[in-house]
Amino acid sequence: MAASGRQQASKTRADRLRAMVTPSPNFEPGEHKVEDLGDFTLPELKVPQATFEEALDALLEEYTFVCLRTRQEPLDFRYEVPDGLDQRQDIHLTNRSFQQALQTLAIAYGLKLNRKEDGQFDLVKISDLPPSNESPIQGRQWALPSNFKNYLEPYMTPNESVATDEGSTDISTALKRFGWLRGDEVSVELFPTSSQLVMRSNRVELAELYQLMETFYGLAPSQQIFSNWMVTSPDEIALLEKGFLTLAELDEAMPPHAEVLSLPEVVARRGESAEVSLIQGDVESDWTGLTYSVSSEGYGFGVRESSRFEYRPGGEPIQLGENGTAFELPSQVVKENSDIAPPQRHALVERIPTDQGVLYMVTSTMAIDVTGRAVYPEDLAGE
Repeated sequence: MAASGRQQASKTRADRLRAMVTPSPNFEPGEHKVEDLGDFTLPELKVPQATFEEALDALLEEYTFVCLRTRQEPLDFRYEVPDGLDQRQDIHLTNRSFQQALQTLAIAYGLKLNRKEDGQFDLVKISDLPPSNESPIQGRQWALPSNFKNYLEPYMTPNESVATDEGSTDISTALKRFGWLRGDEVSVELFPTSSQLVMRSNRVELAELYQLMETFYGLAPSQQIFSNWMVTSPDEIALLEKGFLTLAELDEAMPPHAEVLSLPEVVARRGESAEVSLIQGDVESDWTGLTYSVSSEGYGFGVRESSRFEYRPGGEPIQLGENGTAFELPSQVVKENSDIAPPQRHALVERIPTDQGVLYMVTSTMAIDVTGRAVYPEDLAGE
């Protein structure tokens, strides 16, 4: 009966939001699959003084909203909330995957989250679970990513962190929040110098930790690299009017009469703003020239990309292209843009009318790991 009620509530939520949501034109309609949950990113979940059930409802509503915004049919989740979860907490999560957000809520309210292969999940109060050492204890050792602790931090509350000393890192408190290590004979130890984790527990907990390790192996600390161009043309460039482009489309869009100036590439952390400035004067007060800032962060099946362009006249004309064409706008211009783009290497275009024609600010973004390698190599192959 409860499962049926949850299913009906989920359908009602989706139907209600359909009347409110304008789908992004940058996506083809599709159906969200279970295997997409790990990469499905929510920009923000903010719920003040919420019970677990209220926070979970808010998470699923935000998930449904993002699915509809990106023209995907949301999954139908069916679950039961254990009794006695009446405590209230302030919840504020940013730029987390659906799975991270769900796990973080479970940890915050003292629940063990058990995921199923079909995307559904069970919730059990950790206080109701038997000790881990009721089953035979086994040992296992893993080689971990060097920044393993960084992956645990998002699951901790603001006043917690993973303690570190010179010899080893005690992460038992962190893993107990997942619902593991309940008993006197179970243990875990992380050795930073050798990146080895040794855990003694029962077979089920070791298997669950193995799944967590597989998730970490599939992640890479990513940054965002921004390549920027200024393009001027006496006439509109039809394809640039489209807004978001793949790089292949961008190459095709440039007519011979367009003047192109490549601005410096900028690398920033994902979600943070990267800025290119061509100015004279004090950046903190009076200056002339232009600044162009862009940021990109996860959003459902794509990225949410934002840009801000500001031009202040009065400085030296900006030289564009190989011919050195002088460019300047007659008055101050401030342009801001934000939209959702497909999850691929793409270009965001900001259009600015001028007396000399049209100026396009073009930004190509790509996620890279700490080695500079693209997070999605298939994008570089043009797929």
